[in-house]
Amino acid sequence: MEHWLGGEKESKPLWERDNVFMHASIAYFVSMVLFVCLRIASGLGWFGLLANEVGELATDVIATVLIQIVIFLLVPLIVFKFLTKQPMKRVLTGIGFNRPSRKVLGYSFLMGVLFYLLNIFVAMVFSIVLVLLGYRFPSGGGDSVFVGITGLLIGIIIVGVLPGVCEEVSNRGILMRGFMIKLGVWRAVLLSSLMFGLMHMNI
Repeated sequence: MEHWLGGEKESKPLWERDNVFMHASIAYFVSMVLFVCLRIASGLGWFGLLANEVGELATDVIATVLIQIVIFLLVPLIVFKFLTKQPMKRVLTGIGFNRPSRKVLGYSFLMGVLFYLLNIFVAMVFSIVLVLLGYRFPSGGGDSVFVGITGLLIGIIIVGVLPGVCEEVSNRGILMRGFMIKLGVWRAVLLSSLMFGLMHMNI
């Protein structure tokens, strides 16, 4: 297996240890329990007070940021670090946090903007098709935070940047690589992808 940890020497690399499967599973499980609890709290209307203060859409943005940064990024990293007793730098390099080149950053940003705009275009086309078929969208709405340049930037951060970093840490970084040692690459990829779909309630 490829050594994910850079040049530091140790008796056995982190991702080749037998117990890394259990540590990754526990870190992911803790993260998912917190995620489900937050979804239940939201469903019970516990965020209603915040919504009354800042608005429903702003509350959704705040909740998304909380879920991404705290539940999908910080919690699994901290739990995994605690269980493996490794320095955070070693854990981060182990899950693929390497410095990308400027070229990769530029292409990634460009692709993110293009796919975001493509998503808007596809949604608009399907909306037109539905209207032509006789579907009438419910009226209402209120103010949206996703308006203008500010809205575009918020949308890119909420839809592209945060999930692209935070969810990848928990799902592909910790869970999939933790599964590889026990299950092999293909089983780890398929199982972590299945769990990723289930987490989004979209198989």
